[in-house]
Amino acid sequence: MTARNRPTRKPKSSAVADEATRQADELERLRRENERLRQENAEQKKRIADLERQLALRQQNSTTTSKPPSSDGLAGRQRERGRRITSRRKPVDNRDIPGIRGRWCRPNV
Repeated sequence: MTARNRPTRKPKSSAVADEATRQADELERLRRENERLRQENAEQKKRIADLERQLALRQQNSTTTSKPPSSDGLAGRQRERGRRITSRRKPVDNRDIPGIRGRWCRPNV
């Protein structure tokens, strides 16, 4: 090979110094990014806590606290009324059951 075709190489001490400088710069950049992400995380945790507190206050009404119903206001969900669920079973006619007939009904003659 001739001298023209050879790639120029830096002396080893210069290459090592450049690598160390590059790594130091990268380390500093990562530290700044880490600090920024920590601050962002702390802000988001505060916001989540505030939103959870607001949600808990909104879900309180006269059925979940000792407040009177007039204090519910118009905000939030209205409380459920008539929670009784109807059964799908048909009512039993006790007149058709032997042995029970005499208690409530007149005996058949």
